[in-house]
Amino acid sequence: MIDTLKTIWNNKRTIAEILITIVLIVLCAFLYFRYQASNSEAVQLQYELTTKSDALEKFLNIDKKSANEVADKIKDAQSGKTEPTAKYEVPALDLSSAASKTTKDINNYMSGNITPVNSYLPKQAVEKTDRTVVTANTDQQKVDVYKINLRNNHKLKGGVLYHDNGLSVGAGYQAGKWEGMVYAGHGKPDYAINYTLWEK
Repeated sequence: MIDTLKTIWNNKRTIAEILITIVLIVLCAFLYFRYQASNSEAVQLQYELTTKSDALEKFLNIDKKSANEVADKIKDAQSGKTEPTAKYEVPALDLSSAASKTTKDINNYMSGNITPVNSYLPKQAVEKTDRTVVTANTDQQKVDVYKINLRNNHKLKGGVLYHDNGLSVGAGYQAGKWEGMVYAGHGKPDYAINYTLWEK
């Protein structure tokens, strides 16, 4: 026990660096997830814009690669390659009003202003996803709701690095293809930033 306490005391700076790094990583992850959640409100788009990646990039606040993937998936849904997971009826005067009402009701439901009992929306329309797009499908005279989950890989990481005949303990954070690590415990702290060049 005394040896353990001496080891901790002798490495207090290293331990403090690791703890500070972990706290900073957790704080950054918390702020990022909070920002992502603030972008998860349903967005109503004109039908013509739902397959245009530049419009999706702008209105959904997503990167170009994600916008291209989302546009392709929406094209598949609109062409009938992907079947809808649910169908529902919207009480409204016309198609535009139905789309506006659906958008408003999804946002009210997500914020807790409408209870499941009082909602005509199916559970698929109000499930938690990264983004939601609502559009008045003028070709088929119906309202489409697209629930979008982005491929955001957010990970907290830990590791060990052996170099110069010494061992360092590391902590890091990964967001998508970017990863940052801090190693401490053997001399000065070491830092690493990695980018994924290819993934399957």
